[in-house]
Amino acid sequence: MASLAFPKSKKRTRTDDDSDSDTDNELFLTKDNWPRFIVVKSASEERPLSKLSPFAVQKGFQAIAGTLKSTKRLRDGSFLVECSRKTQAENLLKT
Repeated sequence: MASLAFPKSKKRTRTDDDSDSDTDNELFLTKDNWPRFIVVKSASEERPLSKLSPFAVQKGFQAIAGTLKSTKRLRDGSFLVECSRKTQAENLLKT
């Protein structure tokens, strides 16, 4: 039986221009580009958000940003907030 010899293949390497890497890391908030989802965690470990009522937390978010698209509690006790307008996201990020 004859054995087949396969040529050694080289790994493909990715070649990108490094000139765009600086702009990729920055966040530009424009009219069409704003964070639609925000994860809110407690600032102190003594009073985690998981100990608070989800209804009270949602009312607090409503007081800060107005009526939000959705608010969900995650497994780790933080909240995932979906904003429908840019001003809501800005108000939540300020606080």
